[in-house]
Amino acid sequence: STSTWPHVRKFMNEPHRVTFIHPGGMVSYAILRPPSDTCGKSANVSLPVLLALHGAGLEADSPLVRHALDDLPDLCAWVLFPTGATPWSGDDWHIWGWADVEAAAAMIPAWIEQVEWQGPGVDTSRWLVTGHSNGGQGTWYALTHKFDKIVAAAPISGYSSIEKYVPYTFWRN
Repeated sequence: STSTWPHVRKFMNEPHRVTFIHPGGMVSYAILRPPSDTCGKSANVSLPVLLALHGAGLEADSPLVRHALDDLPDLCAWVLFPTGATPWSGDDWHIWGWADVEAAAAMIPAWIEQVEWQGPGVDTSRWLVTGHSNGGQGTWYALTHKFDKIVAAAPISGYSSIEKYVPYTFWRN
């Protein structure tokens, strides 16, 4: 028998999964939501990237993450929910996790070209960063290590590092 994949219609401005090559050589993904139509149609306008970092144990493709900003449909920014390479972003969004963030943001211009996007462009050198819990911790990391690209940031319940939040002595298999 022949099986087919179900066809699901998506609109350009909906959050959707995009894939890219992580600097470590693996295929990674992020959830991308292009700017709203209310931000203008001019490709001459370049909008910043809103990096929304998920908390520990969440997949970027989970409904909780993917739809976290649905109540703000008119954001004039490229909304990006990176994976951090794993649901736990095992290195606190630092080394491999942050490399995933940068690769995801760098992928947006290729997406624009590939889908022949007609709306506003992207300025990958201007970031708005937010995150909750482990994502808040990643926001603090961005503020202290990648400050040259950050326009604004909002860490929400972010800790400074996992070993200060949950000391290694409390870790169990």
